[in-house]
Amino acid sequence: MKNTCYLVVMTFLGLIGSMQRAHCQEQKKPPEGISNNHASTDYRWDVSLDAFRMIAASQAHVTLRYAPIKGRGAFRATISTLSWFADKDASKMSSDSGYSATFDSRHEMQSFSTSFGIGYEWRRNLRVGQFFHGVDMEIDWHNNYKNTTGILPSSSLAVAVAPFCGYKYQISKRLSASVESNLYINHRWSKGKSLDGEVTSKSHRYGFALSPISKLNFTFHF
Repeated sequence: MKNTCYLVVMTFLGLIGSMQRAHCQEQKKPPEGISNNHASTDYRWDVSLDAFRMIAASQAHVTLRYAPIKGRGAFRATISTLSWFADKDASKMSSDSGYSATFDSRHEMQSFSTSFGIGYEWRRNLRVGQFFHGVDMEIDWHNNYKNTTGILPSSSLAVAVAPFCGYKYQISKRLSASVESNLYINHRWSKGKSLDGEVTSKSHRYGFALSPISKLNFTFHF
């Protein structure tokens, strides 16, 4: 009888211990619908394409990131614009138009534009997704250095500082989507020139703009 009571008590205590351990393990599990892999996984390299600028301004903003230490943050470089344009045209008017046969109509246009930025972002993993913030330094350069169509040559240089913050959601192991907001603070210098290339005017101005949505990136991690 004593042995039977002893076995019943020990079984009861073992059952209570098992239920307690199961309860503790259940408490550590994430809520239903949230799995452990929803927090973002950082890779050493990733490249992003900004869908917002592509749709709104027909510009392809590409950002390359490098994270030397996992979980700390990443250096980033963005190319917004890189273009060179040249156009030459010449035509000879006929004598039927009232001009001599040697009358030439010529025009020439040449310009170069580039816009790029470098910066750093700090990251913090959340239960779902990742919060990040940082600052970019951006340079915008445009030089319309030859134009004989009636538009005088001109050039402009802008230097900007753009603090930003954003949220990233991991769609799959190698693909994520993120949205950014930034404050764009810039100083722009401009020059106007004559057709001979002589500087005729100079100006500079400060500006700032707050963009609730500055980027909508789709990112591939590798």
